[in-house]
Amino acid sequence: MSKHWYKKIIGLILLFSLVFSYISLQAQVNFEATTDARELVENEYVEVTFTLKNAQGNNFQPPKFKGFNVLNGPSRSNRMTILNGQRSQEMGYGYTIQPKQKGTYTIGPASINVGGKTMKTKPISIKVVKAKTVAKGASAGQEIFVRVEIDTTDVYLGQQIMVDYKLFTSVDVENYDIIDETEYPG
Repeated sequence: MSKHWYKKIIGLILLFSLVFSYISLQAQVNFEATTDARELVENEYVEVTFTLKNAQGNNFQPPKFKGFNVLNGPSRSNRMTILNGQRSQEMGYGYTIQPKQKGTYTIGPASINVGGKTMKTKPISIKVVKAKTVAKGASAGQEIFVRVEIDTTDVYLGQQIMVDYKLFTSVDVENYDIIDETEYPG
């Protein structure tokens, strides 16, 4: 065989690999809505996040949060990961919302434009129940609590892990001090 044929074969192999890589990346584009609770008690709040994976989007349109007060948002986040040569990225829009009263509510779809096409999330249903009454002398529920969140659950040796401590309260807090922090064995 001549060198000319080898160049054509190598060129075709590279072309097929590029097309296959492009198609497989496009197949992984996803736009979804998630929440940290599907059922909550009156006067509690819930975090709703709309995440676009493996694409750049613009013109994000949040849903109408009918039946909810928006306490915070939108807060934007961007994440890019390259692991073993595979690139993934995420864009997120987060909201903290609080129901106005008990009942079952549906958070409609959010939309975003990706490459000239509009993508929408699936609606999320949230049930809000009445708070249970507590006998006199018992605690009326947690007025303050701390949630610990980590940014990933799949890690490799030497990888940095982000730990967030989130303080939730239904009372005014003017000052706080961390008394003790969790141990991190390993």
